[in-house]
Amino acid sequence: MRKSHISDRIDWIFISSRTVWFWLGVVALGLAAFLIYLYYQQEKDNLATVQQAVTNTGIEKKVARVVEIVGDVNVKKVNQLKWIAAREVSQLEEGDLLRTESGSTARLIFFDQSSYVVNPESLISIQKSLVNHANNRREVMVEVTTGGVGVATSKKNAAQSTSGVQTPNASAMFEEFTVGEAKYDRRMNESQFFVYKGSADVFPSTASVPAVHLSGAEEVKVDATNQPREKSALPLPPRLSTPKNMGLFVSSDPKHLKIKMGWDPVPAIRSYRLRVSTTSMFRPLLLQKVFSGNFYEMTMPDYGPYFWRVDSINNKGLESPPGDVFSFNIIPKHHEDASPHDIHLKVNKIIPFGHYFQVVGKTDPGVMVYINDEVVEVKGDGSFKHFTRPYESTGKHTLAVVGRDLSGLNKSLYETVEVK
Repeated sequence: MRKSHISDRIDWIFISSRTVWFWLGVVALGLAAFLIYLYYQQEKDNLATVQQAVTNTGIEKKVARVVEIVGDVNVKKVNQLKWIAAREVSQLEEGDLLRTESGSTARLIFFDQSSYVVNPESLISIQKSLVNHANNRREVMVEVTTGGVGVATSKKNAAQSTSGVQTPNASAMFEEFTVGEAKYDRRMNESQFFVYKGSADVFPSTASVPAVHLSGAEEVKVDATNQPREKSALPLPPRLSTPKNMGLFVSSDPKHLKIKMGWDPVPAIRSYRLRVSTTSMFRPLLLQKVFSGNFYEMTMPDYGPYFWRVDSINNKGLESPPGDVFSFNIIPKHHEDASPHDIHLKVNKIIPFGHYFQVVGKTDPGVMVYINDEVVEVKGDGSFKHFTRPYESTGKHTLAVVGRDLSGLNKSLYETVEVK
């Protein structure tokens, strides 16, 4: 019997390009889905790790918000080598560095509602920002490597909570509702701590040296040997008298208009420091002059708003806490038949930060804005962001927003805010 067989052969199968792209798409979608799954699984594992760490230790790390930047400010994130512009960063974590250049500042708000304003030409790092859930203790600590930082604390949630500043040879713990400052001179290896309002305890790095308690309007230095010098009382700032705050001057040529700025003398004062600027942040400065008199007369370069403040300097060279900031406005003469107009003033939103509030709004370019009698920095396009002083009591408060243009026209808005 003859056995039949089938010859080996190869058949060609033709597949259309549409089919190829279809299956490639299926594979790509499957791969993408798998990667997304891995990503969310990793995030879930990371969250679980953090939650487990909080559960095990009771410590939860918190961030600080960068809420205000003036000038050239840079940040270096922890475990990174590159400095980046602070405007690209909304939050700072433990270990992050922040650096300000000449004429630059930045404001940080921590989760405990404490406010830290970094002085020009300073370098700081975030040392602590955490809450201990075991005892509800909140801890905030900023280290100043060079330069200085201003501190304003809010109400504590617990008696053992702390808001502090550390330098290479000392540290200070500020009590609630305290306004102060910490500076470090790297060349002299010397720290200086100020309390303008409230109280603080200063601890030299040497453990055997006792702490120094500062009350309102006091300062102390800690020298290169970690020894505190005798604390000193700060002089009082003078009371500004003329021109009155929000004063208005009408002139056909401001370069021929002389403005006399005067203040009440302060006893036992050696001299006064007068600052004049076109901005409430006093950058740039039109004038910074130290002299013994209690008035100064000067001409202004142009129309517009001007801001001035005076600090007292005693025989030890100590300056007073920051005094009041006054402003005045120089406007051109207008024809009597000039058509009336209205100021556009709007509060877009009010953001609560515990006992502080950030007011965000818009007005016409050139309009001066005051919030609760505080001068507000208005940008060239009329927009503004302003942090109020902290309200000490809980409950509802009235927040007054006043706009004033170059013709002297005023407009007022009243908002209700609540501290919980």
